[in-house]
Amino acid sequence: MTVAHDCVCGCRPPRPISDTAVVAHECALRLEQRLRHTAELWDDVDLVVARQTRIGDPTPRAGRPAPPQPIRPDADPADDHVRGWATDLPYNELASQTVDSVRNTLVTWARVLQQERHETPPTDMADLTRWVAGRLGWARYEVFADQLWPELDYAASLLWQVVDRPAGRRYLGPCMEPDGYSGTCDADLYAHPAALTVTCPQCGTRHRVDDRRQWLRGLVLDYAYTATEIAAAYPVRADTIRQWASRGRLAQHGTDRHGRPTYLLREVLDLAGVNTHHNTAA
Repeated sequence: MTVAHDCVCGCRPPRPISDTAVVAHECALRLEQRLRHTAELWDDVDLVVARQTRIGDPTPRAGRPAPPQPIRPDADPADDHVRGWATDLPYNELASQTVDSVRNTLVTWARVLQQERHETPPTDMADLTRWVAGRLGWARYEVFADQLWPELDYAASLLWQVVDRPAGRRYLGPCMEPDGYSGTCDADLYAHPAALTVTCPQCGTRHRVDDRRQWLRGLVLDYAYTATEIAAAYPVRADTIRQWASRGRLAQHGTDRHGRPTYLLREVLDLAGVNTHHNTAA
């Protein structure tokens, strides 16, 4: 008789497992779906690295964070904050190194799976990502699953950060799709102004943009968001919002999960003179 134990993938709270697996079935399905959606991003990677998409200057001097430590494990992270990335390169250095980190993670784990299953993985990165995703149901029983899951999950997050933040996307709120166990998906949704649907980068749920905008009409005014999120959806600049806060005209209402200050949308729009009865769908 198998004694119930907890999933080790990092889910909170840990899902109970009643068989010999290391990772819960629900967590395996979630990561599989996320990797399959991530595979679609590889077509856009070269464009981002070559700076053919309009993503902001990835330098600490411009207010951007220094590269994540896993990308340059041999470097002093303090040095990146001091010197910043070079701004005159013909390609996006931060994106390039991030993509290299994601590629190395996927190739490394594909080799592990290859050795264990005696299969030959594809060489194309999109196909390789799908190949790895298709073997997670088996891998959840392996002793290395506690390392594989967080590393692949983080790799997927990094690639979405590189590719899925081009300028002009509209913030559509958190996904809020039930995860089937203990809560809801908290991933943020962004979509091009002309898009009809948006796919959650975390759980893979597809949402209709019109539905999301209508839902936001009734909710957003009494919620707090970062200055950047508000500026992405309404005709008010992020630096203007921050200036109001620094001058005491606007109160901070907590922080987001990254520690960034958030502001009540209704108060921001009142200061900006935005008609909330007719412009809340933006």
